[in-house]
Amino acid sequence: MFRLLITFVLLTFFLSPKGNTQVIAMSEDLYLKNDIAYFLLGSYQDTFALFRDLDHEYKLHTYDDSMLPVDEINFEFDFRKLRIVDVLNDGQGAFNIYYFGKRKGLIYLNAEKYTIHGERLDSTTLVVYDDLIEFPNYQIEFSDDESKVLLYEIKSKSELDVTVIDNNNFKLVSHNLFNNSAFDLYYDFEQILISNTSQIFIVSSKKKFVSKKVNPYFLIHYLPNNVDQFETIEIPFCEYRNYSGKFIFDNLNNKLTGAGLYANRKLFKGMGYYFISIPMNDLSNHTMVTKPFSRDYIMQYLNRKKINKKSGIIDAEVKEIALRKDGGALLIGEKVKLKEKVSGSRIESEMFRSDFFYEEIFMTSIHPSGQEHWKNIIHKRQYSFDDSGIFSSFYLLKTAQNLSIIFNDDIRSQSTVSQFTIKSNGEYKRKAILNTSDIEVKLRIKDALQISSNQIVIPSQFKNKLRLVKFTF
Repeated sequence: MFRLLITFVLLTFFLSPKGNTQVIAMSEDLYLKNDIAYFLLGSYQDTFALFRDLDHEYKLHTYDDSMLPVDEINFEFDFRKLRIVDVLNDGQGAFNIYYFGKRKGLIYLNAEKYTIHGERLDSTTLVVYDDLIEFPNYQIEFSDDESKVLLYEIKSKSELDVTVIDNNNFKLVSHNLFNNSAFDLYYDFEQILISNTSQIFIVSSKKKFVSKKVNPYFLIHYLPNNVDQFETIEIPFCEYRNYSGKFIFDNLNNKLTGAGLYANRKLFKGMGYYFISIPMNDLSNHTMVTKPFSRDYIMQYLNRKKINKKSGIIDAEVKEIALRKDGGALLIGEKVKLKEKVSGSRIESEMFRSDFFYEEIFMTSIHPSGQEHWKNIIHKRQYSFDDSGIFSSFYLLKTAQNLSIIFNDDIRSQSTVSQFTIKSNGEYKRKAILNTSDIEVKLRIKDALQISSNQIVIPSQFKNKLRLVKFTF
């Protein structure tokens, strides 16, 4: 068995007066050379697995419960030219690799199943493309339990290529070319979702006011199980339009839930929240509720003591919708700003610099009726430049008792990682969970993976080195 000759660090913090321990285990460095991507596969009993795509070289790294190395395995494929789409835990003790391969003018969408010891269990061709020159540029979505994988690509303003794969039994569920001229996919497309039972939802939003008599609206195309014909659900937006929002399928309550911020006709600012609930057993009986934000809430978000009547929530992005067991939802968003500027006075020496600001986190808990339960704002200040914001933003840790928001206080190597634990009534408590002053880590927190009810693994990239950091709460 191949083992890395490296030194490991195990840190233990006692942060609770009752004696509860928080353990932070870190692997040592993997040097990022020609890496195109890496994939956190999750936990297999007491073993954690990481897959790396190093451009024509593919490796699997496994670690024990203390993040000590167990094995490093090289992989070879039957195609000289290929592109990894994704590598996923199959939920049954193995993992699946989805990739495009090219041979003799044909492009194949293939899948292979492996144990974490590198043993190939299965291999199959899902789709063969005979009319393509280059690999498709698929985006990927998952069902809530990750049993279903949905790959999609916008082919034109009216065509959407959709492929659904069962990640458990390794089968192609469907491959369809969705065609609809009622909206422009390049402009109106918002989101595509899939349920645990393979129901597909394509969400578009007519953002423009076509006329004084026609207001913006959501248009949802719904494909039930084992049916080839889409159903259409239209939800009018009254006198408002969508500022930022998300939809999520509530598998527990069998309904589609949407929430976000709305703007009025003249000002593109978030003036309040909307909540949409569509039960699958009665599509016509959907709920659409809008509620304006108070002046105090907008002032708190803008961090100002005075505002005018036209003030609203700006630079906001809805990031998460956490479902409540009762059919309600927790809407979570973030203030995000990108500023681009030119440095240098001579034309031949001008360089563009991008500044990234990730600031306030806003939350609204919404009852199933659409009425507000509570709302709150967490203040933070994250600034970085020319890094695409990969170390900024936050991760939402979900447990049966509460939710936690985890983020870097500052975007630098010497910083503090903080945790806000949010109670069911909206109150929260802050604590520091890691100080990085004496260790060489820079955490990509929004790319963390929750591997159990009380554990997450966060990748760190620092000076072209990759390290995995596991938190046990």
